[in-house]
Amino acid sequence: MQNILNVFRLAMALVPLIVETVKAVEIPGNGADKSAAVLQIVLAGLDGIAPDLAQLFGIDKLTSFINKVINIVVALLNKAGIFNTSTPKP
Repeated sequence: MQNILNVFRLAMALVPLIVETVKAVEIPGNGADKSAAVLQIVLAGLDGIAPDLAQLFGIDKLTSFINKVINIVVALLNKAGIFNTSTPKP
């Protein structure tokens, strides 16, 4: 049970990093590109500071978790009106 709690704590520790990265790349439009960029930035950061994390979770599970959090964060920030959801005009 303690091991499960430790893994959960570790996963939850990633959430603020993901939130800040989502905010950092925000510009209107190109949602899929922004999500992919956030994923790559977070994975690169984790590779630098916690290279064993992908091995602990498995890269597929880690990527899936990060993508789910990205989608939740973006949806909440859109709903709160923090992000402009319209496409920029040329």
